[in-house]
Amino acid sequence: MRKWKVKLPGGHTFELESDDPGRALLERGHTSFALEEITPPPIVPVEAVAQEGKLTLSVQEAAEELGVCSKTVYNLIHRADFPVLRIGTRVRISRAGLAAWVQANTQKNIMEVS
Repeated sequence: MRKWKVKLPGGHTFELESDDPGRALLERGHTSFALEEITPPPIVPVEAVAQEGKLTLSVQEAAEELGVCSKTVYNLIHRADFPVLRIGTRVRISRAGLAAWVQANTQKNIMEVS
């Protein structure tokens, strides 16, 4: 679970603990907000990622790595915790960030099952 600083219109701010803060805020009826992460996700050293791979992946390459369709990855890039990088108009996904994101979400799912 990660902590977020939420800013609402009118200057109201509060802290929220969630792995998907956007969804949590929308479920509460907030449609306009800004998020700032208080506890960042763990950083995976670049050395931990396969050396023969590129540092970033396209949406299609990330979809292939995850074993899902590209539409699923396009939906994921709007999540605050997904490791997306925008270079100009291009959307790239950090290979190291993707590995950390999968690991963090796998651990979360294991804890929920227990």
